[in-house]
Amino acid sequence: MAKFDIENLLDAVTTFLKANLNTKIAAINSEKNDSITLGAVNSGAYHFQYPQDRADANDPIIVVEEAEEPRIATSGGALVAVVHHVGVTVILADSGIDPNIVRKLFRYRRALTDLFQENWANVIGSHKFELHAWSPTIPFKHMESGETARFVGVVLVVPIAY
Repeated sequence: MAKFDIENLLDAVTTFLKANLNTKIAAINSEKNDSITLGAVNSGAYHFQYPQDRADANDPIIVVEEAEEPRIATSGGALVAVVHHVGVTVILADSGIDPNIVRKLFRYRRALTDLFQENWANVIGSHKFELHAWSPTIPFKHMESGETARFVGVVLVVPIAY
């Protein structure tokens, strides 16, 4: 039997998000019931580690990646775990004219945190995890395309025993 590793973890997170994120987005849109509406995420807008196509026309884009070098943790005995940091980033195009873009980013971040907190056992079973959220970034201009975007996301810290 193959070991559960970082590839399995990234795939599990991506599959889980594809199946559940749009439902959570719709629930937040309904709950807020204001003029700020989050767009659904197209199934082709998910990227493994980084966007392969720098001209991705999707908005938003979701990147699921290993966000930090893994760390080996030992218990002082034979038990060894590798601590992985899985980043889930929402990237929104920023034309500079949407006064609500930061509120949208906060809402996308909430959708991610709510999903992982409510459904972690459905993602990878009994593995424990920590969830860290980060604030929306300032506008970022892509050097090649000239397009401007903003980011927000979460990092899941997951130790996997080997």
